[in-house]
Amino acid sequence: MFSDESDYHATALHLCALQSSFEEVILVPVDVASVKSVAVAHGPRVLTFPVPSLDAVAQLDDKWAFFNLCTALGIKTPRTKVFDDKYDLSRNWPGEELKYPFVIKPTDKEGSAGFRVITSREHYQETVLGQNYAFKPLVAQSFVPGHDIDISVFGIDGRILHHAVQTYIDGRLWFVHNSEFVHRAATIAEALRLSGIVHIDARVDSRTGELNLIEANPRVWGSMNALTLMGLNFIRAGLEWILTGTTSAARTVTDESVSLAQVALKAMRGGTLSDDQRLFLRHTLFDPPLLLSRLIRRRV
Repeated sequence: MFSDESDYHATALHLCALQSSFEEVILVPVDVASVKSVAVAHGPRVLTFPVPSLDAVAQLDDKWAFFNLCTALGIKTPRTKVFDDKYDLSRNWPGEELKYPFVIKPTDKEGSAGFRVITSREHYQETVLGQNYAFKPLVAQSFVPGHDIDISVFGIDGRILHHAVQTYIDGRLWFVHNSEFVHRAATIAEALRLSGIVHIDARVDSRTGELNLIEANPRVWGSMNALTLMGLNFIRAGLEWILTGTTSAARTVTDESVSLAQVALKAMRGGTLSDDQRLFLRHTLFDPPLLLSRLIRRRV
């Protein structure tokens, strides 16, 4: 468990020692803790996947810090308040300011850990205050009705080289064009002199059509396989940069739905696939449990 910056420095020393025992090894972090360790380990004698600075990670990974970053940059984000814990929130009830419903969540957890939608003070007392809810600190945030939309980016020194905007349409994941979202992400990348990969979650308000940035994840995320299947491999881009100082021409994926069947059909018809698409297809088709799990998910 990492408790402070000294832990990341200690881990970085171990990583450097481990890497020195092997030739041509590149450190590729996948979660926030390893991203921080690699950020500390980065140096002329250590080959590491591009990662944000520790300061940039702190502003991206923490939901309250990300709200303040967006506010400072003039980027729209839901009204947000921060609290020490569930008792502090109860004492300083934000219902009148945030309106109902609003959401609460820990500032530093991933996925849906600690996420609750609060519909009234009584509902909060029943589902949070009266339960074993130990997360802290917390943010309370106005709920934005509408649909989710995310952007994935790979950048170097504040410049976005590859990106993809994704959303779900009729239950299928689509990569779409959204210039406003790309501009917002570019503003953040430039402000933080961002390097590496980041996934930003947002909501499109169904009442106004406005884009609201919600939170950011400076780490590997769950839908990266979908990007690879569509021919955009962020990990390969980072490795290319470390090994050659360059990467393939800036690109994105738009107006495409994620479909393993479509890629397989394209291959059967003699269409051109990228190296990443061929590799992904081969691994999936020759891994029966993985293929079966995909078929089951489509039916449930």
